[in-house]
Amino acid sequence: MPDVFISYSRRDKPFVERLVQTLTAAGQDVWVDFADIPYATDWWAEIQAGIEASSAVVFVI
Repeated sequence: MPDVFISYSRRDKPFVERLVQTLTAAGQDVWVDFADIPYATDWWAEIQAGIEASSAVVFVI
């Protein structure tokens, strides 16, 4: 079960990569989509499952 789900815009990816490194170094399990959800999957179901399983949601805006 992830501790943190991160939602972000692709233009903020450099910042989010640093955020994920920091959270991971602090012992947090992070759900973030860096590799893109494959087209063959139900992407919305993947996102919903990630949100529902996480203890916290972070929106980077």
